[in-house]
Amino acid sequence: MDKKKTGNLIKEARTKKKYTQSELGDLLGVSNKAVSRWEKGETFPDAGILENLAAVLDVRIQDIVTGGAEVNNDGAKLLQNETQRNLIRNSLLIAVILCCFISGCSALSNKCMFDSPPVYIIFMVFSFALTLVGCALQNDTDKKKSNKFCRCTKIVALISFLWIILLTWCVFIMFINGHIPFGMELSSIGPFINWQLIGLFTLNLAMNVLEIFRYKRCDEAIHRGWFISIATMYLTVLYGDLLHRMISIQGAMESLIFRTVIVVIVTGISLVVAKIIKDRELTKSI
Repeated sequence: MDKKKTGNLIKEARTKKKYTQSELGDLLGVSNKAVSRWEKGETFPDAGILENLAAVLDVRIQDIVTGGAEVNNDGAKLLQNETQRNLIRNSLLIAVILCCFISGCSALSNKCMFDSPPVYIIFMVFSFALTLVGCALQNDTDKKKSNKFCRCTKIVALISFLWIILLTWCVFIMFINGHIPFGMELSSIGPFINWQLIGLFTLNLAMNVLEIFRYKRCDEAIHRGWFISIATMYLTVLYGDLLHRMISIQGAMESLIFRTVIVVIVTGISLVVAKIIKDRELTKSI
């Protein structure tokens, strides 16, 4: 028996019932000082009074003996903290989706809301930073094993990332060499690439929205597919912004190189930091 735990249990149950120490003592036929000593953990209620005490406070006798209600209360607090942690993490991921959506609507439409590419780069860095905070809020209770959906999203995100780089670079290199890409008319090349960008952006945005629902339902850990999807979306954003600003093919090629490199670097750094966070979590859980 733990007198301290039992005392805390009696005090919490009495407070919940809105009894004073004197009122509880009157109901049990003891003094308020006796109740006070119980709650301080100085003494333990007599065996003959346990049944009445349990009935008055609406708790089990075994909980009084073991102080078990306090353990349950600790469990409830842990559950509440876990719920709050998941709420914060999902809120951060929703903020990431909003940043991507705003950037995409601006860069891939005919009416740009932002006047310079650095704004999109700031949005990208902010999105990755929020994702890393979400990773830091994970613990060993989150499911780390990949399932079929996770593997599919990783593959689709990676293919999207590589495809948009390959397509855009092929078009620009063919232009530099004086060729019309894919036998298309010159006026249709820009809209063709833009629709490719819009399609891949929408696909990855939809996948990440589905991921948030999965994180909420299954407590799954944030995986690499999320980072690659974010990278793909901001790559389409920066490429789309370039299409709307392109004046000369030479200047556009230099800008294309810069935009590609900055996305790759930021994504790589984010993945490395996420790996460090994951390793630290594993170390703590051992």
